[in-house]
Amino acid sequence: MGTATLMDTIINTDAGVDFDRHAYIAILLGSVYSSSNPNAANYGQGQDLLNDENRELALSWLNNPDFSKEDINAEMFALHERINGVDTVYRIEDLWNPTIVNFLRDAIAAGVEDPCNPDYEGYIVGENDKFCEVLKQNDLIDVLEKANYDIELCHSPGDTLVTYSNMPDVGENAFLTANIKAGGHEESIGFCFFDVFGDIVSEKFLSFVPEPKHKSDPDSGSNDARGGTSNSANISSLSFTSTVFVIVVGLGSSFM
Repeated sequence: MGTATLMDTIINTDAGVDFDRHAYIAILLGSVYSSSNPNAANYGQGQDLLNDENRELALSWLNNPDFSKEDINAEMFALHERINGVDTVYRIEDLWNPTIVNFLRDAIAAGVEDPCNPDYEGYIVGENDKFCEVLKQNDLIDVLEKANYDIELCHSPGDTLVTYSNMPDVGENAFLTANIKAGGHEESIGFCFFDVFGDIVSEKFLSFVPEPKHKSDPDSGSNDARGGTSNSANISSLSFTSTVFVIVVGLGSSFM
C-alpha cells in the first residue's frame, strides 16, 4: 500500500464514498503510519498520519478486543459530532494529521501522481519526507514488478476501498498476471477467494506440499519398500492445506 491508496482514501472521504461502512479504515491506515513500529522511517519524527490530539483515543478503539468495525465507526462519528457539531460533513482531519492531509490533498488538486517525488514542490524535508519514506517502505509494487516467480493478482476496478490504482503494472513483469473481477470491495473479495480456494484444493497445489522426514517403521504407517504414502505424510498435507485455507480466510475477513 502506497500513496495511491492514501490519496484515494482522502478523495473518497471528501466525496463520502462508502464512508458510513468503511470509516474504520482511516484508523487502520493511521495506525500503520503513526509511530507504531520502531523500524518505520517516520517513527518519532513528528510526521505521523494520526494527529496528536486524537491519536491515543483512536488507537484505543482499534486495540479494544470488544470493538467491532461498526463500533469503531460509531466512535469516529461521535467524535466528529463532538468536534464539529451534528449534521456536518465528515472531516478526515478529525483523526489524521492536517499537515499530511493537506500535502496529499494539494497533490491531488495539482494532478500529481507521486507527491513523494523529491522534485515535487510540496515535498518538504522535515515536514513530510519521513512520512513519504515509510510509504515507500510499505509499498510492494517494486517488489512485485521485479519478482522472478509466478504471481497472480486478483482485484476489481470497482473496489473503492483498496483502490485499483495501487496495482502494479503486470506488463512490467512476465511473471505477473492480473485476475480482474467485477463488483465492489466485498463482492470482489468473494470472487477472488473462491478462485484461491479452488487452487488450494487442486492436485497442482498439493504437489508442492512436502512430506515430513521420518524413519521407516512398518508399524507406524510410514513409507515401505513399495513406495506407499505414509499416514503421517497424508496428515501433514491435510494440516498444511488447512493452515493455508485459514490464512486466506483471515486475509479476506480482515478487509470485509
